[in-house]
Amino acid sequence: MVATFLIGMLLSIARLDSAYATTSAPTPSGGSETAILVIGDQEFDIQYTINGGTLEERMTADPALKTLLVTISSTSDGNLTIGLPTEAIDAEDNEFSVFVDGEFRNFVVDELKRTADARVLYIEFENGTEEIEIVGTSMAREEDEEPEPAPQTFSVEIEDRSYDIPYKVTGGFVQSVSADIESKSLTVSISSNTSGILALWLPTEMIDADDEFSVLIDGQAANFTELDSTDDARVLQVEFENGSEEIEIAGTFIVPELAVWQFW
Repeated sequence: MVATFLIGMLLSIARLDSAYATTSAPTPSGGSETAILVIGDQEFDIQYTINGGTLEERMTADPALKTLLVTISSTSDGNLTIGLPTEAIDAEDNEFSVFVDGEFRNFVVDELKRTADARVLYIEFENGTEEIEIVGTSMAREEDEEPEPAPQTFSVEIEDRSYDIPYKVTGGFVQSVSADIESKSLTVSISSNTSGILALWLPTEMIDADDEFSVLIDGQAANFTELDSTDDARVLQVEFENGSEEIEIAGTFIVPELAVWQFW
């Protein structure tokens, strides 16, 4: 079960190093531009066309998170067509995940072309949009980059059944996790020494939500990203600030007993 979870994890948060791409001065909406994406000693041409706004001069990519972040200045509803070299970023056996200002739904994303060398995405956005995040399953890495560490695992016994949960955290460490059946929630106690990210792969037979989970950090509503959702598990990524102590994840279902996670 753990092996399946580890294979299925879309994102790794072992490091938060950033690569960057710079572009020439933006042309009027509708013009075609080329961005040079730099990852370590490697450079990739990123062809794009944007209508309804302009692409900012800086584009960031995180090889560890396998994520490309496009910052735009939108002046009306519009669209972005972007060609992604598969050497730079790819999504094997499935589609890319695309988030517009942190939202996964309610906009149009089409893959216009797919070859062995490149994939072309068409993404619609609304006036006021600022960020488009493209998440794949593989990304070019710096040549001297060390292999990513394996995810850690914690386990819980509920009614004589053990649940193994892979997780990764940056910016601190997890101290404990408790489950409350009344609030149908998990509370993760962390010790943070800088801003960071917690990613959890949650079995749906243990905790689930009819639609989206609710996440609180130290009692305040917090943004999070659902990286993947299957019949068996859901992957959540939660960003936290330095000094954060408690992350609460609330669903609509949880196994019918109070349980405290034990780390192995």
